[in-house]
Amino acid sequence: MVTRPDIQALRDQMAALNATRDAISIGWWGGGYSYMNASHRQMFGFTPDEDVSGMTWRDCFGPAMTPPQEAQIMHAVMTTGAWRGEMRARRRTGEVFDVEVSVSGVGEDGFVSIVHEISARKDVDVQRGRQRGLIEKAHRRDAIAQVVQKVRHDFGNVIAVVSGTAQLMETAVAGNEPLTQGVARIGLAMDAAMEILDDLSRFDRPKAVRSWCDLHSLITQGVDLIETYRLAQIEVEVHAPQTPQVICVDQRDFLQVFHHLMLNACEAATQDVTRVTVSHCGPHVAALRGQPHVGDGDDGVVRAWFEIKDTGHGIAPDVLARLRTPHVSTKAEKAGFGLSIVSAILRANRGVLFIESGEGEGTTITVGWPVDEGDAFTDMAAFDVIAQDRPLAGATILVVSDLPLVADLLMQMIDAAGGVAMASRSVDVACEMVRDEPDMWSGVVVDMQAPELSSVAIATAAASCVRPIPTVLLRDPAAELAGIAPMFAACVDKPITPDALTKAIAAALISRA
Repeated sequence: MVTRPDIQALRDQMAALNATRDAISIGWWGGGYSYMNASHRQMFGFTPDEDVSGMTWRDCFGPAMTPPQEAQIMHAVMTTGAWRGEMRARRRTGEVFDVEVSVSGVGEDGFVSIVHEISARKDVDVQRGRQRGLIEKAHRRDAIAQVVQKVRHDFGNVIAVVSGTAQLMETAVAGNEPLTQGVARIGLAMDAAMEILDDLSRFDRPKAVRSWCDLHSLITQGVDLIETYRLAQIEVEVHAPQTPQVICVDQRDFLQVFHHLMLNACEAATQDVTRVTVSHCGPHVAALRGQPHVGDGDDGVVRAWFEIKDTGHGIAPDVLARLRTPHVSTKAEKAGFGLSIVSAILRANRGVLFIESGEGEGTTITVGWPVDEGDAFTDMAAFDVIAQDRPLAGATILVVSDLPLVADLLMQMIDAAGGVAMASRSVDVACEMVRDEPDMWSGVVVDMQAPELSSVAIATAAASCVRPIPTVLLRDPAAELAGIAPMFAACVDKPITPDALTKAIAAALISRA
């Protein structure tokens, strides 16, 4: 006999299933669905009251759900009880997106599936992979430049000796036509060799493109670029500063230096658990570290400081004393270009680097990066003067819009201003991205058809982060938003122009810094 409490319990369970953000469905192998919760219907485009009993997996996953794929999933569920994997799904509009699917068996021929959209995560992974590739490409380029510089120096000396000797021989062989011609050919050959070396000397680093960035955001971005398998070997802690530190920096240069130093820390791991701590420190550290290994700590330049400390095997005293020598390496079978590259980048940027280490005691790397009068960076006038060509350089912006064409346009505007933009059509996904990766986002731009509902949710999620993320709202001038306008760092009236959008985002970023 079914009692009233039983009925109420069933109602509560159904309400819970409908309230969850994960897409949940129940069905039969080869047959239809008996249940889809609200999130599943919304994700795939089914209406709330639509009959789904005649639908199959292929109505949700399209060509990706082939009979062999379905048979493989069914076999895994029947033999192990569950299957989990990533797939491509398809909405009714035809849009294809990435999902993670978890399937469990129910009875003899039924299943329960939980679908979680991971398109945003995939986009983030692609962006990180692209940035990691650029950093690795820069490493290779600079390593080649180091080789070229050494070759030019060494061969330049050899050519100078040969050329000088040939000039001295000209007098000694005067009157001997064959020898005179031979010496002349040697001179011409050495001149040609010097021209080749001069061409090699033009192999240089690209011109720096500096922009104002938050140091902690750069550090967080640098940690994100470390490969997952390396991070699995160590424990990484990143300590945020009490107040933001804004520096004028070429992001490529900074990330290349940080990436190399973090790789060194990873490679210093011992058999025990190795901990790497990245933290900000004050300018007083320069007076405590002694003689810098790179740069001049007493040149009067105002710098922002951070240190990377590991509990690895450390560096032997004799090796530590020789680290200022080019191409000396702490690792066996390594050419030692890494520290040379780091040194060259730091010197080009007036940076300073200290190394403290001992065998079995770990290593502490302290880096000072010039601020370049960052304290004057307080208003839009300064912003326009400093970075008028790329005002959003260094910024990663999350664009939230339920209209794909609008989202694409906004991303193009942000990209044209030097920023990096990623888009989400789902309010829930956007809120999750903000909460899960708060340090990744410099700001959020929201353009939704129902701003009084969805935009407030995103602004609330962004504001709840440890370091609140500014949110810019794109609004209809006729809309009544007086009650929610204070939740946003800026509100931009439609129609949107690139200049208005860029300045609003820039002002929001400055307010955060």
